[in-house]
Amino acid sequence: MPDPTLQEQPKISLKNLLGSHASNTIFSPSSLAPTHLHVFRSLQKLSFNMIKAYFKRKARNDASSFLESELAIFSEEGMRKLAARWEDVMNKRVTMLNSK
Repeated sequence: MPDPTLQEQPKISLKNLLGSHASNTIFSPSSLAPTHLHVFRSLQKLSFNMIKAYFKRKARNDASSFLESELAIFSEEGMRKLAARWEDVMNKRVTMLNSK
């Protein structure tokens, strides 16, 4: 026997909810009062500033974490290669002095 809670629910559309007025209802900015436009403009500016601050903060955090990880890798590799580089420099210098 099928579970009654899993039975298909009737589909509800916006047109069914609003009735016959769904296709006739058109909203435009001119139907809003000037105070509403002022509030929406302020909210839009506030949300834009918040989004901008979020991405600025995220970019800063991502960049610093990337540089910290790369700096650690760069330092380890650099220290490992340093002895070999100094040997190369000294060998070239000795070779140069011996050839004079």
